Amino acid sequence: DERALKASVAVNSRVAERYPFLVEEVTRRGWEIVGHGVDMGRLHYGGQPVEEERGLVQQALATLRKISGQRVTGWLSPASSESMNTLDLVAAEGVRYVCDWVMDDLPVSVRTSSGAIHAMPHAWETSDLQLVLNYRHDAGEFARQVCDYFDVIYREAARCGGRVMALSLRPWVMGVPHRIQALERILDHVTRHAGVWSATGAEIVEAFRGQP
Repeated sequence: DERALKASVAVNSRVAERYPFLVEEVTRRGWEIVGHGVDMGRLHYGGQPVEEERGLVQQALATLRKISGQRVTGWLSPASSESMNTLDLVAAEGVRYVCDWVMDDLPVSVRTSSGAIHAMPHAWETSDLQLVLNYRHDAGEFARQVCDYFDVIYREAARCGGRVMALSLRPWVMGVPHRIQALERILDHVTRHAGVWSATGAEIVEAFRGQP
């Protein structure tokens, strides 16, 4: 709020049903709800019956759309786990981009049986889960690495056009007192550069699709 930044927030439908206040706060701020399945106990997986998976996709999206009032056009599978049918199924329900793959710094168009959707950049290199919990880097190292990552793609953008830095955060990782200042340093570093656009995933895809 202090920096007028937007976020895309992955929410599963069980959380939305149990804590509608959280969804209301996301919507009130002009942030985006991203579909995150039904719950973490119902993963999408290879060999899953297609009608079973279709039901999970439809249940998750219908619930999130009803509670949030948003179109919900982004998708992050629980545990980033897909079957060979997942992209076809979510595209058929109006999803326009997915965050399941560890992508670089531009969206990539993917063909499905219901038309093209986009794989959205979702780098582990700027994920608090990956760097802080899995690699055991401290908050200062996390901040330095993310700022260095930003500096490189900012220079590249000046030569080659816009680039995406997806900063993947979890409140229970970076929201704690001994790490929150590192996050503030990252956000201040990024926002003091000219030409930086804070956008939701849906806005990024719309801008990307509109370019040659």
